[in-house]
Amino acid sequence: MTSGTQPRIVAIGGGTGSPTVIEGLMAYDIYPISISTMFDSGGSSGELRDAHGVLPPGDIRRAILAHHQGDDEGTLRSLFAHRFAGNSFASRLNDHVVGNIITAAAEEMWGRQEALRRLTRLFNIRGEVWPVSIDDANLVAILDDGDHIYGETNIDCRSLDDKRAISRVELRPQAFAYASAVEAIRTADLIVLGPGEGVSEALHTSRGRIVYVVNVMTKHGETGGYTAVDFVRHLTTYGIGPDLIDTVVVNTAPVPEDLCARYLEEEKAEPVRYRAEFEPAILQYAKRVVAADLLSQAGCKKGLIRHDPRKLGQTLMAILAGMSEQAAGLWILDLDDTLTNTTRDLCGDPERLEQLTLADGARDFLERHRGSLVLVTQERTPGLQRRKLEHLGIAAYFREIQVVANERDKALAIMEVVRTSGLSAGAITVIGDRIDNEIAVAKAIGCRAVRMCFPEGRYANEQPRGPREEPDHCVASWSELNRLF
Repeated sequence: MTSGTQPRIVAIGGGTGSPTVIEGLMAYDIYPISISTMFDSGGSSGELRDAHGVLPPGDIRRAILAHHQGDDEGTLRSLFAHRFAGNSFASRLNDHVVGNIITAAAEEMWGRQEALRRLTRLFNIRGEVWPVSIDDANLVAILDDGDHIYGETNIDCRSLDDKRAISRVELRPQAFAYASAVEAIRTADLIVLGPGEGVSEALHTSRGRIVYVVNVMTKHGETGGYTAVDFVRHLTTYGIGPDLIDTVVVNTAPVPEDLCARYLEEEKAEPVRYRAEFEPAILQYAKRVVAADLLSQAGCKKGLIRHDPRKLGQTLMAILAGMSEQAAGLWILDLDDTLTNTTRDLCGDPERLEQLTLADGARDFLERHRGSLVLVTQERTPGLQRRKLEHLGIAAYFREIQVVANERDKALAIMEVVRTSGLSAGAITVIGDRIDNEIAVAKAIGCRAVRMCFPEGRYANEQPRGPREEPDHCVASWSELNRLF
């Protein structure tokens, strides 16, 4: 069950969303981790929760089944998912799911944490399954008129005639994140939010890239009328903004008209609208958009509108591969007003060298990318740049250092590093403060261009004169850049 060198992919959410993500990823050499919401209040889960004081077992049951391996005939999977019918031999079992009963029994016998450990071993799961919290709490929706709706089921199943919008959702009483879930998020390589709900404050401290999968359908009373842009924008309500979301994944396949009509009539649900012209609006909240056919045709034949696990898995693995290429790529850095606040610290006087320091967060970046760094820097005073490097103690981080005499030589040096690297230009990032030099060169040859724009920098007030000088990212600190990459 240890991950070794496998990429650690965490899926966060409830309902069928998170299990769909995991199901699609099980065919790949990854280490899957589910973090399940635990606040269901209706159906079989709700009854067991009310009657026995256990955590609602439905979402954790679905997660365990998604991680289950080694059951070629699907015996355990089918048994665990079996729901007793209305003509059951014991009416008290009607509508209960076998897996929910077993999960509730395990909690009564061994306690919440030990029950989860034993169930995951029983089902020989691959990876890990954790609850987002083991605290007993309920979802509360605050509507736009100030009214409150208590309980997940009451929120989900309110009258189709109720047109009030949900302003926000919170937990009462306050619930605290489960420690193992927090650690899984912190150490993840890729974090997938949705389709569904469920996030954690731990996202802000994670090293992993975050992917948000937009729902295929809207939901009356919650996301009615939402476009893909609205779904992404809504994340900011919970503190999930542009500094966190790396990629937004959205379905482009049309939903069959007959199914659309039935969903609209029965649930007032509609397909989430996305068009290519929506992309600029989404990019205000994320770094990139991946639009693809993600619709399950098998589900449509059964009358269900769902993501296709196989298609979703392929898309997520392609995103991960692209991120791996970037992470294993090359970084070409400038020195003055990029790694250091030279203009502020030296005030134009080379004799103030003792005042020069690395910018906050820069050493963390150098440590993380040691061996994949090239420094190309220009000097006006002979020997000064080498003295700066010696004073700062950072020369060992770079696999190559080039000190050039003028702007033309600097541009040529950057192009030569790219040409001889053996990498595609898209796997190379150039970071500097000059839009008319480092940034323009990077854009011209197809590298990713990041402008470091310290407020006190010599060129901080310069503005791009056109697309060729427009950086892919503009940051004001290394802390901000470290969050990006």
